[in-house]
Amino acid sequence: MSFNPSKCYILTTSQNRWINTFLYYLCGCVVRKVPTSKYLGVTLNEDLQWNAHIKTICASASRTLGFLRRNLKRCPTELQELAYRALVRSKLEYACSVWDPYLTKDKNLLENIQERSTLCPTRSQTKQQCHQHAKQSRVGPARRLSDRSKH
Repeated sequence: MSFNPSKCYILTTSQNRWINTFLYYLCGCVVRKVPTSKYLGVTLNEDLQWNAHIKTICASASRTLGFLRRNLKRCPTELQELAYRALVRSKLEYACSVWDPYLTKDKNLLENIQERSTLCPTRSQTKQQCHQHAKQSRVGPARRLSDRSKH
């Protein structure tokens, strides 16, 4: 089996401040060093912080949520909930046992998406009434993302 050196890279992780930098060669070419890399859908960072990954999945989930809200606004609530769980919630929870957020700012980013997912039943309601409805009924998910690690 042969490797393409232009598609290969090195991601070095260490708890030390100073990392020894070595040059690695593959087929006579120097393999480039990268600070972040995506592996199996999880963004890995050289300092093993998860903020880059959380920002990436929140942006993706937010775009998908916007798409669903634009296109499913006249559909039944059950269909909206099903679409949310299948397309948005699955993005937010993919491989969460690996990158489970422990910083409050990361948890807040994830919870923000979830709070935005609660859809108002009628267009005539005010924003205040929508928030009241969201707290009472939880149309999108059945429970908060932060509660999932407790069960």
